[in-house]
Amino acid sequence: MAKIMLILFLIGHVLGDFYLQSSELALNKDESFKKLLKHSVIYLFSMMFVIIPVFSFQLLKWAFIISIAHFTVELMKFFIKNKITISDKIDVLAYSVDQIIHILIIMVTTLTIYLLSEPISYIYCIQSILNRLPADVLSIFSWILVLLIIIKPVSITIKKVLYRYKPTMNEDEVGGHPNAGALIGIIRLPMIRSFQNTTY
Repeated sequence: MAKIMLILFLIGHVLGDFYLQSSELALNKDESFKKLLKHSVIYLFSMMFVIIPVFSFQLLKWAFIISIAHFTVELMKFFIKNKITISDKIDVLAYSVDQIIHILIIMVTTLTIYLLSEPISYIYCIQSILNRLPADVLSIFSWILVLLIIIKPVSITIKKVLYRYKPTMNEDEVGGHPNAGALIGIIRLPMIRSFQNTTY
């Protein structure tokens, strides 16, 4: 069940940090504390939503802890960005570090739940539905997570990484951005390899 909890929390993170966060909110939360609070509340509800299949007040407590930790990280980023002017290159790094920290928080929380032997079980109606499914529950949740990541987070990440290579030339300018093609190739190669591995 620890694996299930990890995947559910990751789904909650992806929903709260990407799908339930508009582009406007994503931009303004680093400038407006009110927007940051709004994002944090949405994130909390996202975490509460994903634990419905295994709902218990103990797990609700952990969902709150993850959400508070998420808010703390976002608050630190808020203060840093309002104190320091950050270039596009540093912004990409900050985005990557931010996501890594959030994922680590979820992993540590899940490990803590496992080590404390917190009781985890599906609520009755969910259990009866899952019993009728032909596929393994872990596989189903895993595929949901993978699909959610591919659809939006990957797109946003690529956009952030490639943003600094956005053309800004005038019509009479000739040339290009150094290493842009190489970077695109580096990003494409793992995707192609992954696709090839799944087809064999």
